[in-house]
Amino acid sequence: MTDGLAPLNALFLVCGMHRSGTSAIAGALQHCGVSFGTELIPAAADNLKGFFEAKQAVAINEQLLASCSQDWYSVSPTPAFDTQLEGYRELRAQAVTFVDDLRAGDGFVVGLKDPRVSITLPFWMDSLSASMQNPRLILCLRDPLAVAKSLFARNRFSPIRSVCLWIKYNLEILSTCRDMGKMAEVHVVDVDRLIAGDRASLPKPLRDLLFEVLAFDEERFFDFLDPSLMHDSQVQCRMPEGAILDLSRDIFDTLRTQGISTEKLEEWLLKWRQRSQALLMI
Repeated sequence: MTDGLAPLNALFLVCGMHRSGTSAIAGALQHCGVSFGTELIPAAADNLKGFFEAKQAVAINEQLLASCSQDWYSVSPTPAFDTQLEGYRELRAQAVTFVDDLRAGDGFVVGLKDPRVSITLPFWMDSLSASMQNPRLILCLRDPLAVAKSLFARNRFSPIRSVCLWIKYNLEILSTCRDMGKMAEVHVVDVDRLIAGDRASLPKPLRDLLFEVLAFDEERFFDFLDPSLMHDSQVQCRMPEGAILDLSRDIFDTLRTQGISTEKLEEWLLKWRQRSQALLMI
């Protein structure tokens, strides 16, 4: 933040697949001054430092997904939301009010964190546009096999189901941003490297943005992060093999080393469409 000038408005959307470190990143941001609201889901045994999820936002996401017969663990593609339905318009009004209240009550730099945002992102971009907000998207990226181990330990999901969910969440985030012309505004964070204390892995554009909108304290950011936030790395379960795993590895390795490209996204989406229909019963 420049001395003598009013702070810039900023709203961060923290998303990514469940068990990918979204809570860790949101917590580190809150530790540095980003407000995620006051009515947050409390900490639990599987997230001792907290989830940093506003109860109202989670409830909106759950109702929105239920309206199209989905849940957070549905492997099938998220249907396009019918913006003309009364239920959609009511939820949109709630989302607009939620964001306006968050901004009014908590100042200039606020955040919304819920992994479900990854698959309800078109709704939130629509709602935030109505509130005259230009969100900054943070995509939390974690090794799909580590996510599969964590979901096996917590939910007893099969590893193939978890890897498919990982692909779905990440591709739906990226395809929504592509469709809205916002791919360049997505900040991909390699959560495992950040948790390990690799400060150079905090993307420079995101670091610069945080310094621009906050009195950003990098020490406080990394002080919040510790390896205990990442769960179940020692869990033993049989990992999937074949085309689905290969696709997830390609997405993960490319995003963490090369970034996002429209060409690669189209390639990934084509491969996912070719395979996802056979996986709907998982």
